[in-house]
Amino acid sequence: MNNHQGLVSVAVDIPARKNFTYQTDVPLFPGQRVRVPFGKRKMVGWVIGQGFPGDFQCKKVLKVYDEFPLIPEHLLLLAQKMADMYFSSAGSILAMMTKNLSLRKINVSVEQSEDTEKTHLKDPVAEMVLNEMEVTRKKICVVRFNTGEEKSDFFRAIVSRIDGSCLIVFSNNTDAKKCADVLKDTFRNRIIFFTGQPGKTEKTILWHQMLKRKNLIIIGTRTALFSPVSDLKMIVVDEPGEYGHKETRLPRYNSREIALTISQISEIPVIFTTFQPDVQDIFFARTQKAIIVESKKEIKFPQISISPIQGKKTDILTDISKNMLEKCVIENKKVVIVHNLKGYARLILCKKCGKPILCNECGQVLVPVSDNYGFCRNCRKFFSIPEKCPSCKKGFLSIRQPGIQKIAQLLKKMYPEFTIGTISEKNVNDFNSQIIIGT
Repeated sequence: MNNHQGLVSVAVDIPARKNFTYQTDVPLFPGQRVRVPFGKRKMVGWVIGQGFPGDFQCKKVLKVYDEFPLIPEHLLLLAQKMADMYFSSAGSILAMMTKNLSLRKINVSVEQSEDTEKTHLKDPVAEMVLNEMEVTRKKICVVRFNTGEEKSDFFRAIVSRIDGSCLIVFSNNTDAKKCADVLKDTFRNRIIFFTGQPGKTEKTILWHQMLKRKNLIIIGTRTALFSPVSDLKMIVVDEPGEYGHKETRLPRYNSREIALTISQISEIPVIFTTFQPDVQDIFFARTQKAIIVESKKEIKFPQISISPIQGKKTDILTDISKNMLEKCVIENKKVVIVHNLKGYARLILCKKCGKPILCNECGQVLVPVSDNYGFCRNCRKFFSIPEKCPSCKKGFLSIRQPGIQKIAQLLKKMYPEFTIGTISEKNVNDFNSQIIIGT
């Protein structure tokens, strides 16, 4: 880009959907980061393109951070499109894309890919997908699997067929790391694991490697969609309907929309892999916008029994679930009980008047932590639970909505000979128990 009279258009991270013209004494190119004066502040900006003179006085660029553009052309175009899609500014989008990229110069040695023989791994589902895309010329494909093993075989086969870089996006770090470990055995240093977790130095090194290397397999979470690779040939989004693909902060994008936008910009295929298609997948199928491929492998799904609780409200297991639990433990199998509430219980109510027990000092509802004590989250104090209701002075008290600790206590009374444990973020040591309770 030849700067017109030394003028460049710069995007800054502000809500206004507008770029600003600055004067520069050195040649600048789209994608470089600069420091510019903005009112009384000094802000980081991104060179978008050539600037043009107007009825205003242009301020000078104060500092240039990058020796060469860190934001490739396709990401600049994506930022402009996202700004229109999510009513944001290009500067805000670019700030989100390059978050945690170091402004300091970091010497990065770019590791060259190993010279490995190109082998096409076989997988029936991958064969069907590639054949259907070639015949129909469609760029969108939804693939339904029955097992995780099928998915892994598909990922391994599909990336072996791509002549260029491939991007696989997961909804969480755990699944992404598992896939990266599986594929690393086959593709070695072609794998780059890219999520939002790395610090500034690590992310900057990975960014430079993706910018300069080719024929990569990038595996990560939704952040990986903004990888600066120049030879991207395919995007795979796993379970696109899951919550982890949705950004909760502005701009509130989701992986599916961004993958489809990149597909339009770069004219590359995008594949959505899932165990159960959601409404948007079905919409793609009904409107014939996408190819639908289903695994033909037959599997036997586990039997599911629904057993409603019809007795007392304090019961935690039905007769059917008790029988199944006892049978599993007797057969030396593990039982996992998944409940929707951590801790001991949610509240203490009077059986007669129905009022909850309140804190003596602030009046907030007490949370039971045992049969005898409640905790006030406001005062951060423990209080003993009275025998009768303080409000009506007549009714006896009852602990309602039990948590996993209360369920474990009840089961230990019912089955004292069984080993029972609870699993939480702070306690992961009870996996050897016969009955495991968690959220």
